[in-house]
Amino acid sequence: MTPTTGIIDDSTLSISLYGLPKIGKTLWACDWPETLLLSWDGNFAHLKGVFAIDVRTWEEFGEALRLYQNSSYKWLVIDTSDLAWIACQNYIRKRLHITHESDADWGKGFDLLKGEWLRTITGIRGMKRGVIWISHAIQQKTKEKGVFWTSTLSDSPRIKLHGSVDCIGFARMSEKGERIVSFRSSPQYEAGDYTGRLPDSLPLNRAAFHEVFKT
Repeated sequence: MTPTTGIIDDSTLSISLYGLPKIGKTLWACDWPETLLLSWDGNFAHLKGVFAIDVRTWEEFGEALRLYQNSSYKWLVIDTSDLAWIACQNYIRKRLHITHESDADWGKGFDLLKGEWLRTITGIRGMKRGVIWISHAIQQKTKEKGVFWTSTLSDSPRIKLHGSVDCIGFARMSEKGERIVSFRSSPQYEAGDYTGRLPDSLPLNRAAFHEVFKT
């Protein structure tokens, strides 16, 4: 047995990226060689040189993941995590012949849904390649934090996803009107960097992100 080195291979990072509409989240995620986009809404025609697969159901998503695992692509982009979650719900409901998770006895529907979502997250993570989950941003209000920005992904799947990724980025406009992505949490928005390498914010540019891990 050998000890860990502490060296971070940025090509295996798992990232949750959420942000304001049309700010450039998908462009940022796909702006790197050997990237495969799994698009739930088919909104990628404006992107140039992107390899993409349209997915509409959880079964199609699973097949696309198998194709990715057996390919030479090094990065996977899932756009959006919200639509992936809805597809996961529909898959479990169809499997159990129910219209809502609460229709199943003894919490079986909720347990199967959580298990399927977590199994997929950990399965993708286990491929040891880079993955970026994309979502939109919404303002929420809680007694603890007041008003703050977070992902539009529902609470339960978001907590599980954000608990598994290396970085949580919030794509937004800076006070100077520049497009940036923030990786350090603040009272105003949810973010996070478990690598300990990223600064508070970076330009919304993939090259700037990867440059951090070269030093």
